[in-house]
Amino acid sequence: METVQLFADAKKSEFQEIAYLHIKEINHGLLPFLGPKLLSELYKALLEINIIHIWAIKSDNRIIGFLAGTLSFKKNALCLLLKRKSKLVISMMMQLFGNPRSTHMMISLIKNKAMSVFSRKSGNRTHQAELLAIAVDKQSQGSGIGKVLISCFEAFVRDARLSEYGVMTNINETGSNAFYRAVGFKEHSSIPHHNLVLRVYIKQLDRLKL
Repeated sequence: METVQLFADAKKSEFQEIAYLHIKEINHGLLPFLGPKLLSELYKALLEINIIHIWAIKSDNRIIGFLAGTLSFKKNALCLLLKRKSKLVISMMMQLFGNPRSTHMMISLIKNKAMSVFSRKSGNRTHQAELLAIAVDKQSQGSGIGKVLISCFEAFVRDARLSEYGVMTNINETGSNAFYRAVGFKEHSSIPHHNLVLRVYIKQLDRLKL
């Protein structure tokens, strides 16, 4: 197996493999509704405008696991995408609003965001770095690939002189919740996300290694 960091000039087929893996293994959120073509274009665009960073593990020249993360959660990410990649954003919106299920999720998400403005509950993230997505092919799960990807991202976070990072997952997904606890994350809060609830985890990194 080979561990690599992907950049915007990576092969088109590599972004497609990541998109297929995301859709197959990550069962919540709006991104799977984009389909493999638009999702692969989105991952490439996010790399090009330096919003995310991606690591992948290959076996027989095929990606069997990947992690996408950011060093600084950008609230204006959509605005930046719209400015730099307007055609892609328009295509994404048309795809999402063209599907009844994703349309319902979009409306619920907007409603939850609006409600949070008036809520006193603290679901806000206090960390900067964030693990945005991690997926491992089902046949390769349990072999330590997820932990290798986590280690790659943590080394990147430490190099940026940051001491913690966070991740969110569906509160009802026992597998992902168990994985994050096993690799050292601590529960921080829960927040509504369209028709489900996300659990927010924070992991403190060893300051001695910074």
